[in-house]
Amino acid sequence: MCGTYSVGRRTNRWPLCLFFDLLNVAGINSEIIFKSLNINSPRVPRRIFLKNISLQLFQDHLKIRSQLKNLPRSLRGLIILHCKKAESPETEMSVESEPKKRKRCYVCPSTKGSMTQIICYKCRRHICQRHSSNICKDCE
Repeated sequence: MCGTYSVGRRTNRWPLCLFFDLLNVAGINSEIIFKSLNINSPRVPRRIFLKNISLQLFQDHLKIRSQLKNLPRSLRGLIILHCKKAESPETEMSVESEPKKRKRCYVCPSTKGSMTQIICYKCRRHICQRHSSNICKDCE
């Protein structure tokens, strides 16, 4: 079961090899325990299960890091977005499956070069990079 989604990397240091093996075994054991406790729940693919575990493991660190005032606002926005994904893993699958559509920036809709795929993560309106990064100026 480790072969499909292994965290192992090529290294000359034996402690890292041991650490990678322990992570693989921990991932398999946690999935087996999760399946035994949630018999009637729908099946979750192994890749998504491991991704959800990893998000939950560093969610506390992300919450602390999002409170730092010396981080750029765009990075804090990405951290908050990752925290929201970790809190609701079911919605993460639906968001990834949606195709990103290019629309005009709502701040400068009249200019021709304002087509963008970037969306404000708070109000979900399209914004171009000239006006903001990850958060529109209205949501700041």
